[in-house]
Amino acid sequence: PYLVILRLDRSRLDANRELAAAAESPGAEAAWRAYHGAIADAIDAGAMLLVDVHGQSHRDAVELGYALDKATLAMDADALGATAAETSTLRAMLVGRRAS
Repeated sequence: PYLVILRLDRSRLDANRELAAAAESPGAEAAWRAYHGAIADAIDAGAMLLVDVHGQSHRDAVELGYALDKATLAMDADALGATAAETSTLRAMLVGRRAS
């Protein structure tokens, strides 16, 4: 099993962005490459669950994102389940196969 953790302040490195926009120093660039390399190794090893957990600047909270917008999350359970199976970043687990 793999566990990849990046513990850096997002003001130093935003690993969710492309390298050119994510890192402003050689050290941050090296951290970005190491982090994404570790994720690539985990993907190459087989099925995985990638959870991106970080704070938000717009409020004092931690949010988990699954690429579901506010309108989708407001749907009734049946509609949400069907929509999430097609559009969520968790779709691979929901349909039993690896997401593309």
